[in-house]
Amino acid sequence: MAVTIPETLGPGVGTSGEQKVLAALRGHLPDSYVVYYHGETQGRRPAFVIIGPELGVVALESRDWPLDAIARVTSMPRQTSSSPEAPRESASRRL
Repeated sequence: MAVTIPETLGPGVGTSGEQKVLAALRGHLPDSYVVYYHGETQGRRPAFVIIGPELGVVALESRDWPLDAIARVTSMPRQTSSSPEAPRESASRRL
């Protein structure tokens, strides 16, 4: 079981989705992992910062969207680029 900071989210803290994600990360990641809720990373505050020996550091954002909202977004036309940016360069540019 991963260490989570804080250990749990109390009533009224975070969304129900964030509470579920934190519980899932805590229950399914190994003991060697640490999960911070709203940890600060380079001036940004993702929902979760996960640190683990095999994984490194991962920033994870959580969205609490109802299924009908996901269906609406999924059916919207998408814009694609003819020359997609490499993931590493895209991430570096955003930091």
